[in-house]
Amino acid sequence: AMPPVNWPLVRTHAGSGRKFLFIGAHASHIEGLPVAEGRMLLAELLEHAT
Repeated sequence: AMPPVNWPLVRTHAGSGRKFLFIGAHASHIEGLPVAEGRMLLAELLEHAT
């Protein structure tokens, strides 16, 4: 198994300069938030995005 990797939640599109969310089912938590709260927020963001 691969070790966990941190990725920014918000990234900038190279072509347009617009901000976008970089999330997916692979995300386990949000650094800086309690695990349960981060997972809840990720679930809400994924639901909104799909």
